[in-house]
This record gives sequence, structure tokens and C-alpha cells, in this order.
Amino acid sequence: MRLAWLKKIDWERTLRGDNLEIAQLIGIDNFIVLAENFMKLNVYFALGEFEQAAKEYIKLNTEIESKKLARELGVSQRYVQKMKRNAKLSSMSQQLS
Repeated sequence: MRLAWLKKIDWERTLRGDNLEIAQLIGIDNFIVLAENFMKLNVYFALGEFEQAAKEYIKLNTEIESKKLARELGVSQRYVQKMKRNAKLSSMSQQLS
């Protein structure tokens, strides 16, 4: 289904729930692109993938202060410090191999 016509109506009164929230967050044009491409799918953002990505980001940015990384990622400073220690241990074990 094509949805460009949504821009011609008061979509903020018509859309409800998650659809309205997403459209307000990313804009109606981006919402239309998402809806047209993923119309009949349940979209789920798996937290585990984002956590793995955050660990990789920390590993690549160990020189950045833990407090700053924690703020940027929205995690605790303790979490960042733990990931930095793990990255350092992993690096050391790879060098020994």
C-alpha cells in the first residue's frame, strides 16, 4: 500500500499508539518509508544486539574517559569500566597467543 497521501491529511489525529509516536519521532516522510517497507511485520529491536555494539564501541574507544563514554551510551560508568577491563584482558591474551 502506498502511503504518501498521509501527508495530505491531519495524520497526527488519525494515527494512534506506536504509529503516531514513531511518526512524531522520525517525521512523517521517514514513517511512510518504514511503513511501506515493513507494513505487515512486527519490528523488534533486540537489546542484545545493541549491547554487543556498545561493547564493541567501548573496546574501540578505550582512550575516552569512562564517565564520558557512559553518558554517551546511557549506561553506568561501572559498566564501561568493566568492558574496558575485559577489552584489555582480551587484548593481552591475544598477544600471548
